[in-house]
Amino acid sequence: LMLPHRPYYFDEEGTFQQDISPHSTDPAAYLGQLRYTDRRISQWVTNILEAYQGQVIIWIHGDHGFRYLPKESDRIAEKQRTFFAIYTPQKTYDELSDTLHIVSGFPYIMGEL
Repeated sequence: LMLPHRPYYFDEEGTFQQDISPHSTDPAAYLGQLRYTDRRISQWVTNILEAYQGQVIIWIHGDHGFRYLPKESDRIAEKQRTFFAIYTPQKTYDELSDTLHIVSGFPYIMGEL
């Protein structure tokens, strides 16, 4: 899944935007597609949890944050932010922190198997 990467073809409601430039760096277009993506991922996670009765490990992560903010200092910090979420059947997240790096998640998951 390559969302919300450019081109930002989907608006917040998931409507395909035919007139969008594939090179657009418009923050509003990004946020619209991000909101749509968030809802879709939430639906998929709910469906997976229901189908497997919660007995599944779910790992979701991005590769970078938004790269096109106007101020360079904001842009550098934001593009280094990476979304990362884990679900495990045991729901033991005490050893995880908000600053956990994706690579550090692998030993955690391996311990959950």
